[in-house]
Amino acid sequence: MRIMRNAAVGISLGTVLALGTPFAPAQAAGQAAAAFCAPEHWQDEYTYGGRCVGSETFYYAAVPCENGAVARGPAVRGSTWSYAYCSKLNSRIRPGARGDIYPL
Repeated sequence: MRIMRNAAVGISLGTVLALGTPFAPAQAAGQAAAAFCAPEHWQDEYTYGGRCVGSETFYYAAVPCENGAVARGPAVRGSTWSYAYCSKLNSRIRPGARGDIYPL
């Protein structure tokens, strides 16, 4: 049973990552995460990091970049930090924007 559940999570997670995940930039920072965990956030000019304390839900960090792209971090769970790097997209975080963490 455990193997089947882990396989299902892996397949679902792989499908979501392959197809892309939605990003709601209109949402205020922290609103997405606050619905399912106690979020912690960190951000500088190029990178956004977020984590869910006390949650076993899979989630990822995302932040809008100045060049119009959306940087997304890896899917993680627990109290693990997920980091989204606009620098990997040859950009920086859009001025005035804040990142957030989103459940899968």
